[in-house]
Amino acid sequence: SSSHLLIFQHHLFIAIYFSPNQAMLFILLVAYFIITSDFKITIFRWANTALLTTFLAEFTDTVSDEALINSLLAVFIAEIFTSPLIQLLDPVNHLKRHLKAPRAMNQIAMNNCFTGTFYNIAERYTNMTKIIFLCSWYGVIFPAGYFFGALSLVVQYYADKFCLLKTWHVQPRIGDEISVLGRLYFFPVVLVVMSVVGSYYWAGFPFDNLCSDNMESTIAVGTYMLQFKNETSSTFNWTSLDEGNEAIYDYKYCNQYFLGEFPAIGTEYERASADNGWMSDDQYTMSKYYGWGSIAVLVLVLLHYLQFIVKLGRSLFYGSWTDSGEKDSGERYSDQGSISCFVPQKKHRSFEYPLIACDIDLIEKKHISWSDPVKPYSTYSLVRDAKHVQKLAKEQGREVDESNIVFAPIKHWPPSNKKKKKKSKSKKKLKAVVE
Repeated sequence: SSSHLLIFQHHLFIAIYFSPNQAMLFILLVAYFIITSDFKITIFRWANTALLTTFLAEFTDTVSDEALINSLLAVFIAEIFTSPLIQLLDPVNHLKRHLKAPRAMNQIAMNNCFTGTFYNIAERYTNMTKIIFLCSWYGVIFPAGYFFGALSLVVQYYADKFCLLKTWHVQPRIGDEISVLGRLYFFPVVLVVMSVVGSYYWAGFPFDNLCSDNMESTIAVGTYMLQFKNETSSTFNWTSLDEGNEAIYDYKYCNQYFLGEFPAIGTEYERASADNGWMSDDQYTMSKYYGWGSIAVLVLVLLHYLQFIVKLGRSLFYGSWTDSGEKDSGERYSDQGSISCFVPQKKHRSFEYPLIACDIDLIEKKHISWSDPVKPYSTYSLVRDAKHVQKLAKEQGREVDESNIVFAPIKHWPPSNKKKKKKSKSKKKLKAVVE
């Protein structure tokens, strides 16, 4: 058909790629695509939610209710209510089902309105790691974030479960690459962030960049004019506050920002715990042990990564094999009617079923994971369109190289003893009929 022909011309390079000779390569590239997508989305979301929020906010607003804390609350509220609600309402697909589907021109167009929402498993997984990373980054200054994070994870779990079973489009089977990637790489990073960033927050409290001079104030009571950096001024009324015979001390500017210094322990803490510092003895002791503990966690995680790097390098030169402990069941693939094989195909929005990008004449149709109850497989075969293109080219007098095969065939060789077994059964049945 003309529609098949158009798709063939636009997807010729895809058809070449989907050769059965490259079936295993395709499966590996799908896993690679999922892993790289998960990595990129994770980095973007971590930077967008935690890192940018920290570095764009003023340091003195770290524990302020009007700045950073409000931003964190807005993020958690969006994760608990806004995002799951939009996901469950699914307005786009409701419009397709109730408005577009009744006005479709044919059955295929109407059926395409009920295919469900396409989703990316990497995107859903990174949404979970983003919440865990956000809670770990701000856990010291916003402990309530752990409760908000736990609640958002529970809400998103049930929202994703409902959409997965009810509204989302059926996705092909995938392995455990994303979960393995999270356990081995992302979650150790979260552990390092929770310990290292927490030590900085412990050292920087109370985040006001003010230190006492330990000298009683000599400023006289009165009204003073304050000049700010933005060339604006304001009046300031100084009154006596020494009721109860409590001394009033002068304060000066001191840098409490440690995030730019690593490690923020040892000599850097001395300026905070000195006579004119801002730390109390308990805060200094806690920050010191917290800092050394964070370095210990960092070293352990680096050793964890080093172990995988060594294993990866060793695998390049030495083979490895581990016994899974599973015994051979004796069952063969040819005897399993419920297991389908990999058939190169390409999904297109104009068709209900994928377009087959190989020659399937040499296999049984049960090996294909889908079947159209109305139309045969030849309707979706790009091989048929390729032959039609060659026929048109010959009719137009153009030269056609028939030796250049674009679509390779897919084959299956069933065991020979299976065929013998079928013949023996037929002979027994024939003998019983004769008797």
